[in-house]
Amino acid sequence: DDQVYPEFIVVYERIFFHERFQEIFGQMVQRCRQRLFHGPTMDEEKVLKSLWDRYAMPHQGRIDKWQLLDLLKAINQPPEDEEGDLDETFREINTSGSGRITWEEFLAEMTDRVHNTCR
Repeated sequence: DDQVYPEFIVVYERIFFHERFQEIFGQMVQRCRQRLFHGPTMDEEKVLKSLWDRYAMPHQGRIDKWQLLDLLKAINQPPEDEEGDLDETFREINTSGSGRITWEEFLAEMTDRVHNTCR
């Protein structure tokens, strides 16, 4: 029974949305420069959520400042130094003051970074 039955072959494509961060960030900045940016599109938000989930899922959907550092390094936007600047960045993003950044706070920060980059 060495015959192959092509109708039963299933091919899975594994897509890591977070690997597309630079691409979608550039698209958002470009739209911002054209004054067409009103937040991420659904596809862009999927990429951001994938990136977020990679760091936040093991930690009840929230991240601390060291996980934030790992995330920012992964997207090539690390703070200038890992001491004072990281603390300041964490406080700016953690608007609730809870000591853990939520998805909503992260999304707001990414939107702010788009606006700051396109100026």
